[in-house]
Amino acid sequence: MTLRKAIWMLLSLSLLSMVQAGCGKRVAASKSSEVVVSVGDSVLHLDDVIQEIPRGLSAEDSVALMQSIVESWIRRQVLTDIAERRMGNLDEIDRLVDEYRNNLILTRYIATLDVRQSAAEEKRQIDSYYKVAGDSMRLEEPLVKGIYLKVSEDERNVEKLREWMRRGDAASIENLERQGLRRAMQYEYFVDRWLPWHEISGLIPYRFYDPDAFLRTTKDFETHYEGSVYLLHISAYVGSGDKMPEDYSRTRIAEMLRHSNISELRKKLISALYSREIEEGRLKGGIYDPVTGELKPVKREKRQNDE
Repeated sequence: MTLRKAIWMLLSLSLLSMVQAGCGKRVAASKSSEVVVSVGDSVLHLDDVIQEIPRGLSAEDSVALMQSIVESWIRRQVLTDIAERRMGNLDEIDRLVDEYRNNLILTRYIATLDVRQSAAEEKRQIDSYYKVAGDSMRLEEPLVKGIYLKVSEDERNVEKLREWMRRGDAASIENLERQGLRRAMQYEYFVDRWLPWHEISGLIPYRFYDPDAFLRTTKDFETHYEGSVYLLHISAYVGSGDKMPEDYSRTRIAEMLRHSNISELRKKLISALYSREIEEGRLKGGIYDPVTGELKPVKREKRQNDE
């Protein structure tokens, strides 16, 4: 029997029982109903779960909600048990909402296991990933370095600003920032870092039909719109389809690995905690297997109000 069929059968039988119990009101959860799962002395019965599922839901929604209720109950019980046995006072955590509370407990528990990566380990992973996949990391849009400035058309120093931006050397930038930005409406200095082209082009009211062609032939650009002057100096660029610059790709790799590690670590840790709780006899599956997340086929005994 599939998970969906099993749950839908149980929901149907429960609904029939509630209707026969009188006036369509919910009946109190029966502690003689099937055990879904248990953690230590805490037991979740099938009727407890059914009580939380509103009538009128579709079969698909009922399946999803029942799965969520059971998994949330297991996680709450397992994490609470671990916290109480290993971490002592939970008064502060108990005031938080359930999901935040579980996340906080899990974060603290991870810290006790000393599994957080060192900076050296992160660098090693980045180096390994770049060595293997660096050549395949290609750009979907150009990257640029440079200077962008927006000022009013009546800015009296606009000619000097143009000259300082064209030069782009240290002395010109110093002059630009010391004297030219007092009335600047927008200013971006990105000579020292790569930015995706859309982040800069989005600031300028001009249609760049072919960004790669534009960047191949243009180093300094100026346009006017509604009383403002837009100045752009491109000091370097990498085109679409080219290999990502190493410093840019390493930043993306670090973000990807960090997110992946945290996500995977949480999943693996929860799974390991469940397995250990089962081995130590505190977490016991009934008709629900907490490891696979599936319901086992159910054989319900005939009750007085069953037809």
